[in-house]
Amino acid sequence: MPTPALPREIKLGAKGRDVRAYQRALREAGYRPKGTKTTNVFDAQMDAEVRAFQQAKGLLVDGEIGGNTFGQLLRYVDAWGKRLLAAVKPATPSSIRQKIVASAFVGYQNRHSIRYTQAGKRMQGVREGIRPPRFPEFEDCSSFATWCYWAAGGPDPNGLNYNGQGYTGTQIATGIECRNPRPGDLVFYGPSHSSINHVAVYVGNGNVVSHGHESGPSLYPMDYSRGSRGGRQQVRNYLG
Repeated sequence: MPTPALPREIKLGAKGRDVRAYQRALREAGYRPKGTKTTNVFDAQMDAEVRAFQQAKGLLVDGEIGGNTFGQLLRYVDAWGKRLLAAVKPATPSSIRQKIVASAFVGYQNRHSIRYTQAGKRMQGVREGIRPPRFPEFEDCSSFATWCYWAAGGPDPNGLNYNGQGYTGTQIATGIECRNPRPGDLVFYGPSHSSINHVAVYVGNGNVVSHGHESGPSLYPMDYSRGSRGGRQQVRNYLG
């Protein structure tokens, strides 16, 4: 069965099939006692279980199942849970920032099907008009970030009106550098502030979705170690 996307963000009081899917996943992950029945209600017990899971995974402990928590919990969702998630009517992201983040998570959730760029395939998502829940099969770090913006209906972070061109250099030349990232901003990495070799999409809770290798887009802390390739140097805002 295809990897499901996050249908909606839920918290204490929510009802639905996705609630049952997450309860099953929490039980599989060891945060819900074995033998505990699953229900369609996000109750106080589930709230405590989600918070314990978030604490253990280094996530923001807010009791909500949004993109970051979903990304960590997805590996524990079984085949029946995926069917339950697929039956939930997705909520439509309401802002450009939310849509950028949602697109980044589509990439993360389908990371095993997204390869690093091959000759002639760069900017595939933009060139071929691929929109979520579909996803491009070939991208690199900057073209993946560009696709997230394009899929969300945002401005081209390269400043090139989505002409199929652009790279980290054109992204650094546009936007506004900022200190505190907001979901949808781009985070740049390299040996120094003026020497950039990588870009990732900030998705909130101190995390980025980063596509820089054959294993596909990955979820990392914003200040994750890149060894000799250098660490975080800049955050840029393209949305005002």
